[in-house]
Amino acid sequence: MIESSDPKKLLDRFQKCWSQSYSKHTMNCEFYKKCDDGYNAVIKPSSSEWQSDLHPPYALQIIDIIESNIVDDEPDVRVMAAQPQYAEGADMLTHILKQQRYKDNFSEKYSLFVKQALIRGISVAKIPWLEEWRKVPTPNYKPDPLGMRKPYETVPHRQQPGFVNVDMNHFLWDPNATSIDDAEYVFFRTYESKRSLESSGVYENLDKIEDMQNIIVSEDKERRNRVEVVEWWWRDGNMMRLTVLANRNTIIRDCASPFWHGEFPFVVANIMPQAFSFRGKSMVEIISDLQIALWELQNQRIDNSKFMANAAMFVDPNTDQQDIRLYPGAVIPLRPDQVQAWVPNISILQPSVQAEEMLKGDLQNITGAVGYLSGASGTQIDQTTATGISVISNMAAKRIIRMKQQIMYAMRRAGEQQIALNQQLLPGPVAVRIDKESENDWRVVTPTDIQGQYDFRVEDANESLMRQERRAEALAFANWFGQNYALLTQSGVTPNMRRVAEDVIQAFDEDPKEYLGEAGADPMQVQNPPLVGGPGQSQPGPTTPMGAASGPPAIPPEILAALGAGSGPSNL
Repeated sequence: MIESSDPKKLLDRFQKCWSQSYSKHTMNCEFYKKCDDGYNAVIKPSSSEWQSDLHPPYALQIIDIIESNIVDDEPDVRVMAAQPQYAEGADMLTHILKQQRYKDNFSEKYSLFVKQALIRGISVAKIPWLEEWRKVPTPNYKPDPLGMRKPYETVPHRQQPGFVNVDMNHFLWDPNATSIDDAEYVFFRTYESKRSLESSGVYENLDKIEDMQNIIVSEDKERRNRVEVVEWWWRDGNMMRLTVLANRNTIIRDCASPFWHGEFPFVVANIMPQAFSFRGKSMVEIISDLQIALWELQNQRIDNSKFMANAAMFVDPNTDQQDIRLYPGAVIPLRPDQVQAWVPNISILQPSVQAEEMLKGDLQNITGAVGYLSGASGTQIDQTTATGISVISNMAAKRIIRMKQQIMYAMRRAGEQQIALNQQLLPGPVAVRIDKESENDWRVVTPTDIQGQYDFRVEDANESLMRQERRAEALAFANWFGQNYALLTQSGVTPNMRRVAEDVIQAFDEDPKEYLGEAGADPMQVQNPPLVGGPGQSQPGPTTPMGAASGPPAIPPEILAALGAGSGPSNL
């Protein structure tokens, strides 16, 4: 309770810690604003009629492509027992967490968590316990023999751990911290109504809340009628404490951390961590200059194209005819020596196009995104060669796998905190569906059943990306054989193209027997199928072996099917 601490000393300590963090937080907010503007392609529009102000959102395109490769629709989770006697509890916790995440709409929140990390260089989520009750009309079907039915009843809506994305503009940390593990304190700011604070049931001194006119109005005029609520989580020796202040001047809650795990109830993710820094690198930050330079070149080239398509005219200033307008079919009553067309230099367009291609290539190389997905032209990477496919594999798969792994570290911490919250606060027996496909496979779980020591795993975090890389390697291998098939056969080497086709099919997790016929005949000897017809129709004999025909030998149908010949390069 508040009486356990001296409110005056506690408030002074809060103000000191807040002022230390807020000076750095102001610079961080300016950085977030620049990153948001770069992602949304926000620039000052041109005021000139002839000056173009096109600004395609290259950063948005690149980040959305990377996000789509990182985010899974429903990340598969698994709880593992730290000791053999907890094996059954681990299985129950796995199903409980899956059920709770589905009810909490975790998949929708997960995408935003990843996107904020890509745009701003850091993403934070709070792992609270959601205790939500709702007042609903009492159902009429319930028996009421004594006539004591009430029109409304209060029922539990959600009693489970949650996952709440935090706007980085409202999260402050110890300026000396390099990670959340060595931070002495963190602040989480929200804006609430007095009614919501009263209904929560955990706050005191709500009638003593003072207005904060100067600060609230200057920071955000739209929130002047709200109460600024700051959660101050701080370490008091070896114990975690929570102090909540309203408008930074009224303590409405002060207690030891309500959670048994004794950690900050937040998880932090950095897509590209920086050494000894709380905040990581932003994807927008590293491509912002290239995007601006690309906009400038494109607008200059478009402006020059407009000048070429709308020729300017030089007119003798001494002529009496001053209102001269050039349009198709116009008649200009002037002597030829009084009018001269301006001929622009068209040679400047080609260097501009080349410079744009180089900038798009830099966007591709720096971000690690696939060339044609980051705005680069299809001529920069030849996807029909083994080298080109290998480049795509290295750029689009390996780096994204590493980014995804950084997100998985945060998800592991979130899962561990959610396990601890269930062990502490799960109310009574809970019905858990064991099999999602079956409507009858349920198990009743009590809090006692899930006590113990457990580890949280995000199972197969990079399986999809590794599968994509495996397929790219198989296609690159098959492409090499396809391109060098003639040279190998002329050199006396007979490639086993069936084996190559089997490897490609297996890379796509399919059974080669379903796509390839039985082996037996020499693949170099091909016969036409007999014609089906009545008596008297001639049947063709065997054709000449491909090796005896003039020109290079044909590629067997197995490899053509594996490579998708005639349909262009494959999209992985």
